Amino acid sequence: MEAITHILTGVVLQIICFKYAPFPWNYILTVFISFFSHFLIDSLAKITYHTPEPHKEDTFWVTWHIIILVASIGSAIYFLIPYWLGAISANAIDLWDWAIMRTIQKRKKENENMDNWGEIGIIINTVLSQN
Repeated sequence: MEAITHILTGVVLQIICFKYAPFPWNYILTVFISFFSHFLIDSLAKITYHTPEPHKEDTFWVTWHIIILVASIGSAIYFLIPYWLGAISANAIDLWDWAIMRTIQKRKKENENMDNWGEIGIIINTVLSQN
């Protein structure tokens, strides 16, 4: 799903948690519920028009993503100060995936001689296979 969907979900969940939960539970519940809402929302994307690969030749795809990009940046700017906790918690998965893991994968493709330092799965499999 798009960033704006996760931002708005995190904002709504933070408002609800801060309204009904006492301190410090309001913070804990905001992080926990917003974080896991990401998986629910992304599972809904499987039944909608949301292709994982870019279609830069498709005018509709390009136009839609320009609108979503502008709306996502605008909503992040507007909601970040009062609702930063919910917005960041709800987007944590994509921030990790797009900002960190895909950067590592891109660098690995550029330099095939690099070790598997970014692949936690290989490390876990190596450790498990030694037992």
